[in-house]
Amino acid sequence: DLHSAMNFGETDFPVQAIEVKLRNGTVLRPKNEEILKKDGWFRKIGDPKFDDIQDVIDNHYFDDNYIEKQVFQPWTPPKSIDAIICAYGVNSPTEVGYKYREHPSIEGMYEEEDVIINDNGYISSKSGEEVLPHNRRHPSRKSGDGTVPYFSLSWCHSWLGSDTVNITKIPATRTYDKDDVEKFNNVNLLNPAERFAIESTPGKFHTFYKRHWIEESRVTHIQKAMRREVWEIDGLSHRDSVTDPQ
Repeated sequence: DLHSAMNFGETDFPVQAIEVKLRNGTVLRPKNEEILKKDGWFRKIGDPKFDDIQDVIDNHYFDDNYIEKQVFQPWTPPKSIDAIICAYGVNSPTEVGYKYREHPSIEGMYEEEDVIINDNGYISSKSGEEVLPHNRRHPSRKSGDGTVPYFSLSWCHSWLGSDTVNITKIPATRTYDKDDVEKFNNVNLLNPAERFAIESTPGKFHTFYKRHWIEESRVTHIQKAMRREVWEIDGLSHRDSVTDPQ
């Protein structure tokens, strides 16, 4: 699908999100299905810091009336909405994984050992270790907005509703010439060759994926303009996108 295509065929998080090393050398690597459960994996560990994480999962997923506990059934835009624009920042250093170890002397306590960071597509740990993603390395892999990983943000592409979109790339600089703007029409995002030809352009760009069409209202039978757009703003942090949407 479109989300997988934007992540080079990956259907799961590109690296191990949580890793816990016990005193006896055993390493726990829970899957997403184990983590995203009501009173799930983090609660079983027993450390108060993990309880706080589990509370966030429970409150914002399972106890949220809008999501209605459908954690593994992502939201699909209703057909009645004429325009949907999803905008977010990309290519800021973003934490994507965490390594903990059991405290050597305090029972039920765990210490942070390392943090995995995706920085503009290069994935490494704070300790300096290069981390190879589950899938092969891709030169045009993107990172998130400094808070949310790109793998999560890019789910918006599944809302476009079509494999074929128009793409506009604007240089991520304060000034640029009109000729520096790149436009591509009828790009099939599921075609790796077409996608790579666009993403491989050197330099930093703000990228806009757009799909516009005319549809007849099922109620009034009047023709109306419909649009779905995804805006990826290079270097825009999560904090800035929330506090200053302009």
